[in-house]
Amino acid sequence: MRRTTEIAATAIFSAMAVAITMAKLTVPYPLLPYLKFDVSEIPVTVALFLLGPLSGLSSTIIYWLVLTLRAGDILGPAMKFAAVASMMIGFTLGVLLSRRAGGGFKLSMVVGLLLGALTRVLVMSLLNLLILTIIAPYYLEFAKPLLASIGLPVETNLGAIIWVLVLTAIYNLLHTLLAVLPAYLIAEAALRRIPGLLGGGWPQK
Repeated sequence: MRRTTEIAATAIFSAMAVAITMAKLTVPYPLLPYLKFDVSEIPVTVALFLLGPLSGLSSTIIYWLVLTLRAGDILGPAMKFAAVASMMIGFTLGVLLSRRAGGGFKLSMVVGLLLGALTRVLVMSLLNLLILTIIAPYYLEFAKPLLASIGLPVETNLGAIIWVLVLTAIYNLLHTLLAVLPAYLIAEAALRRIPGLLGGGWPQK
């Protein structure tokens, strides 16, 4: 019975993420406007907190597949999947390592957040480097005017790539906070009202 409930809840969180994406509730990242902050990552991160890592990643996979089929685009949804999945994996490893070392609840959450952000930044930096140099180097020509518009040097491709990677790293750091902090507060509030809800996830003191 619990397993069935978890599967159903995982599907619901995925559907919520897709619905939010379709509603286009996004805010452009001022430094690189083609990057957008969106709240669609919050539901799948709530799944991580309430149900655990497996359900969190499963929600993210379903979310990615639906976006790919709907958009008819591979790269965009794949990058979103890589960002969210790497964040979840880093967060989970951080929590597990902290607890193994005897860390308390709050410390485990902080370590999870830091490692989740670091993992996301590193993975996305590598993927963006591959895109700008091998997969789709023409994106760099699109990014150069944006960099120039905020006063950054773009005389060489190398310089432009470095600035894109730096600004994208900042974006991914901020987006980790945008996904994790609200999701944690939502999950904690839900578990406070209904202890053991959906099996109970990370937010347990």
